[in-house]
Amino acid sequence: MHAQHIYLKNQLKRVFTSQAQKIEKWLADHPASVTPPIYASVDIRDAGFKAAIVDKNLFPAGFNNLCEKSQEESSKKFRSLFSHLKPQAETIGIIAEDHTRNLFYLNNISVLKNILEKAGYHVDIHMSIPEPRIIALDTKAVSIKPYAHAHSTDILLLNNDLSNGIPEDLANNNGLILPPVGAGWHRRKKSKHFELANNVIKEFATYIDSDPWLMSCLYRSAQNIDIHNDSDRIQLADLTRDLLKEIQAKYDEYDIKEKPFVFVKSDSGTYGMGIQTVEDANELLDLNRKKRNKLDKGKHSLKINHFLIQEGIPSSAQYNNSTSETCIYQVGNDYMGSFLRVNNEKGSRDNLNSKGMNFAKVCHNPVKKLCPTCDTEAHPDIDMYITLAKLSGIAASQEVEALELKA
Repeated sequence: MHAQHIYLKNQLKRVFTSQAQKIEKWLADHPASVTPPIYASVDIRDAGFKAAIVDKNLFPAGFNNLCEKSQEESSKKFRSLFSHLKPQAETIGIIAEDHTRNLFYLNNISVLKNILEKAGYHVDIHMSIPEPRIIALDTKAVSIKPYAHAHSTDILLLNNDLSNGIPEDLANNNGLILPPVGAGWHRRKKSKHFELANNVIKEFATYIDSDPWLMSCLYRSAQNIDIHNDSDRIQLADLTRDLLKEIQAKYDEYDIKEKPFVFVKSDSGTYGMGIQTVEDANELLDLNRKKRNKLDKGKHSLKINHFLIQEGIPSSAQYNNSTSETCIYQVGNDYMGSFLRVNNEKGSRDNLNSKGMNFAKVCHNPVKKLCPTCDTEAHPDIDMYITLAKLSGIAASQEVEALELKA
């Protein structure tokens, strides 16, 4: 690691370590709303010279990657939150994605169901299907019911990001739905989250006398873009060029010798789709058809016409000689556990949520032997990551509440 990277990394760690009590007080004085979001996952990239949240998912789909201890903590937290929100609740319906052939996602849903059952609830899984069905997983069978069967359920827990909008059966349900349907990707924009998150981080950084850039991402957003249209790509390239200049200015300020880059991605949606790494804005002018097509469609083959241009943070983290990044899971705005997204086919400047990725369970406790299902110990800077996730959670609460007001 470059000497300047080590200096900045140590400087940031010292800030978080020396001001731990001060940081705890700030977070206590700035609580996230209890209701939305009810849970979340946060992707963190650590470059060595800075660390930041690069994605906030309000419909997390990796509970099967959490260790047993983390799952136990999640059960306790879910029970506490639901007991506060609806004390008499006995039944929970998980509104799932229609991934009847995606075994990874189904394992996630199966584990989430188990977590909620251990919290003391009767739990059913619902998808947009006409008839009930049973799906066989590696170790058990999962029963799936149609949305229509969920109308008498006390609490509906959304694990469907609603990219296609709100299904009629769900729209007509008057029960308690968490997160609120307004938080789905049919309305939510990543750029809005990062606008709010950067405001929260700026306030926090001022409080601890630090540079907010060391814990946030610079970005631009572009609306109503057709990636196949030459003039639209010129607009996208101009915004990218402007952002790269801003990043370079920060690199110059801190004597960072690496070349800046950005991720051009859909301003909504998940699954790592519709993402392009760009070092030179002119690359967007010269995109071949294959790369344009990659940026043209996202999940469910929905056309992408709103883009986020996000500062790229190279990942300095390694696991088994492969590039990795930390994924933190939250219930409410509390840390429940984490895992590593690892990709042995990608480098430090690539999108790791892509072909070749796998996952490593991270120990919830400092004493690894207490958690036999873990693959590795937590990152030495996990406390800093947890704080960053909490800052993002405060922003997410503001974001979702604003979306609901517009509903």
